[in-house]
Amino acid sequence: MFLRVDDRESFRPVRAGLAMLIALRGLYPGRHQWRASSFDRLAGTDSIRTHIDAGTPLATIEATWSEGLAQFDALRRAVAIYE
Repeated sequence: MFLRVDDRESFRPVRAGLAMLIALRGLYPGRHQWRASSFDRLAGTDSIRTHIDAGTPLATIEATWSEGLAQFDALRRAVAIYE
């Protein structure tokens, strides 16, 4: 099994990964155990894992980081050397 990306400009890898996690948890309830500390370290927070466990929709999870992402993007643009 593989994932084929046809449009690299519109592909959002984090969104795709979260969608896969949510789908797998729905397909196989009770068969997944988190390595919570490892996942949380990679995600930078425990909120993504807790949202997935709570059944929060993907769009709602994404909305929780949109403000921080906008702030980061503004800072990044201010110091970016390249477009």
